[in-house]
Amino acid sequence: MFGLKLFSIFLVAGIFLSSPVHSQRISVDGYIVNEYGKHLREVTVFERLTEIGTISDQTGYFRLLLHSGEVELVFKDKDYIPHTERLTVKKDTSMVVELIAVNRVKETTDEYAPSITVMNKSVEER
Repeated sequence: MFGLKLFSIFLVAGIFLSSPVHSQRISVDGYIVNEYGKHLREVTVFERLTEIGTISDQTGYFRLLLHSGEVELVFKDKDYIPHTERLTVKKDTSMVVELIAVNRVKETTDEYAPSITVMNKSVEER
């Protein structure tokens, strides 16, 4: 009799834990590109809270299996500025994430320096 009760408890627990509500994972996938549209390989992608992660393949493709709800995806590569995407995952989701090169930020900053100098000189002359 005790064995039958124990078996029933395990059977009910097994059904409950294997139900889609508790075991369903949602696919979040996509491509990682730079500001010129070039696909980026070997970018680290992870969900901040669970630390579930992967690395993008040769085509910049990544795929994570996550639980539904609020997620915070982090995209990191040594040559690019780290990027975070916060989203609510309710169903399979695809995305394209654009990373900006670290040296591109420096180029942009330096690029505007001469115009600032010219503007300051113009103001001083008036």
